[in-house]
Amino acid sequence: MLPITSCTVCRRFTQLFQYSIESIVNIIDEILILDDSCEEDVDYTNFAKYSNIKIIKSDEFGNDLGKKKQYLANISKHEIVMRWDDDFILYNADLMRTICDIMREQTLDFVITQNYNISFSLDYVNASQPYCDEIYIYRKSVLEFQHKKGFPDYPLLHKNHNDLLSKSIDECLFLHMSNFKSYESILYRSFMCAFCSQTKYLNYYEWLFYERNKRNPLSEDELLQFKSINIDYIKKRTYPLTSVKLIQPPLNFEILNPCLVSFIRDNFKIIFTNDANFTYEVNLPH
Repeated sequence: MLPITSCTVCRRFTQLFQYSIESIVNIIDEILILDDSCEEDVDYTNFAKYSNIKIIKSDEFGNDLGKKKQYLANISKHEIVMRWDDDFILYNADLMRTICDIMREQTLDFVITQNYNISFSLDYVNASQPYCDEIYIYRKSVLEFQHKKGFPDYPLLHKNHNDLLSKSIDECLFLHMSNFKSYESILYRSFMCAFCSQTKYLNYYEWLFYERNKRNPLSEDELLQFKSINIDYIKKRTYPLTSVKLIQPPLNFEILNPCLVSFIRDNFKIIFTNDANFTYEVNLPH
């Protein structure tokens, strides 16, 4: 097992999240998960057999995603920490081992890899941002998460970039499965940064209602209707084909969990409406 701690803030336990954790559980020594859901009876039974997974339940930090991520980094038992979102899938385990080795041997502060932003299908990446190439593996002493540049969890280096030892590797370490979620989760992700940057509202839909209408909902029924209308918009939304581009070279499906591949192909489909646009069909409950 690699002497690395992965840190994940999980808002909702999903099938994709399970695949995400299972992709690293046999290689990462410590896996910290902050359960950020509002549910009281989340079933973590599938993780119980893994001694390296620690589930933490806390509402101490409100909406502040940066403080949640920083808390996990602070309590990690290893100096090398990995930011691991609940929609990441490890793609190259050998590269992970190499990164761990060179960080220890060369005392690097962080490593940056070229990770695919998978979009709508396992054949495409996001055309405008094909790669996740931020700092995801680092020594916990070199950065902390702060509110900056419109993000509640911006990784801010303690020192000037040039004063730190780092390495960029032009290979894909993980896949960011950015929109392989329910329609409701896609809606949440659309405005997540703004929601997590404010402290007045704890309920996402109450906050979004106020942002759209500049008043609070008059009743629970009005709020539920507002939620339904917005989810319905996501369902019917049309996307331009120019928003995605083919992955070149294509993914090597032989190194991916076949159950994950089946899950994606069975539940998420691009529906071409014409030569220039498509809709996105998601076969998951809200």
